[in-house]
Amino acid sequence: MKKISALSYLLLFAFSGTVFAGDAPNGNGNGTIDTFGNLTVNGSFVSGTCFATANAADVFGNELTRDNNGNAQSADLQTIGLGSGPLNNQATMTFDQDPCKGEDEQNFQLEMEEVTFGWSSELSDDLLLKISNTFDLDEQTLSPELSLEGNYGKLVLKESSSAVEGMLKGTDGSGAKTAINVVKDGHVKNTSGSQDNYSITYYTPSFSGIELGIGTSLSSRNIGSNDSDFTTISLGIGYETYIGDTVISLGGGIEKANNKVNELSSCLDADLIKAEAATSADAFFDGLYGGNACGDELLSALGMELSFDNYTLSSAFSHLNTDNADSNVWSLGFGSSVNDVDYTLGYAQESLDYARNKTNGDNVEDKSSILSLDATKPLNENLDLGLSLSSSSTDKMSQEQGAGSTSAWRAGVSLSFGF
Repeated sequence: MKKISALSYLLLFAFSGTVFAGDAPNGNGNGTIDTFGNLTVNGSFVSGTCFATANAADVFGNELTRDNNGNAQSADLQTIGLGSGPLNNQATMTFDQDPCKGEDEQNFQLEMEEVTFGWSSELSDDLLLKISNTFDLDEQTLSPELSLEGNYGKLVLKESSSAVEGMLKGTDGSGAKTAINVVKDGHVKNTSGSQDNYSITYYTPSFSGIELGIGTSLSSRNIGSNDSDFTTISLGIGYETYIGDTVISLGGGIEKANNKVNELSSCLDADLIKAEAATSADAFFDGLYGGNACGDELLSALGMELSFDNYTLSSAFSHLNTDNADSNVWSLGFGSSVNDVDYTLGYAQESLDYARNKTNGDNVEDKSSILSLDATKPLNENLDLGLSLSSSSTDKMSQEQGAGSTSAWRAGVSLSFGF
């Protein structure tokens, strides 16, 4: 997906223009411009990514009874809650059963992850302006961020962000890179209302260890027109205190996204279309039982960190509730530093609760668990070496007639260049 918006170009232009003018005399006599950048290159070995997936006939026959013409019984669809259909005959469906497309497993992968560059400048003694741009080399997207920070707090303009993302603590140990697709790529920090939209968020200064945040997405509906689906608002809170030499940090929040376009009936219509057009068991389950977020959404998240000496214990929980599917992520992390090497050991559990049950009333739920170890060592002031290991397992209901529960491991090395 290529998505570089007008705001991205504007901030990029502002960045380049200011850098070229950086050596010009400053008539005010105050303020300096500091530029920064970072490039990350990653290589990894993976195993366990090739496995046979379920075929259409097995999945269709296991989930639904058929009439004399081979079509799904409308009674089954009504029991599930998808309406009376119709749903295509399974004979018309072709599922891609081999994710590796007949080739051997590609054990080694090399990728340039992302480039971050930007600048910061002190506009006055108590006001700092910072602009950064992150270019994802895989997705080919440019994500800019602008912040103003001073004695009265911090104002942030950023894509796909919220007060929840800014205030959530304890996420170390989650979001590890894995060899296979897991339920979620770490904690849920945004609803669909702020995803792929620019959001503006204000964070208060800390008062007695308490910090607050409030944000909203800059969607067209939020600023007065009806072109977008959502109105979105987020609230965050953080607290930090000390007990002896132990630092206790708590943080989290909620984000509410009201969908003004897709009601529950619209979600059902979209799911039925998805099931009819499915080319895999995963997509068929997404449509048949409702595996995607749809309608109104409410995100809640809370995390904690305990730090003592050079040890840190982290834990966080996030829950996304929607009119369709719901998701949960829980993680636990332990970090320490030994001989200038930073280690993080993490464990995460992720689940996806589908909107509708099977005809026999059984709940439809996908689960993943990830165990990871990361180590980072600075080689010099501009170069960091990173090592990562992860073992992941995923149990998808859609693959009961295929490979069942799958597991894989990944070992990676990364170099991060600062400039």
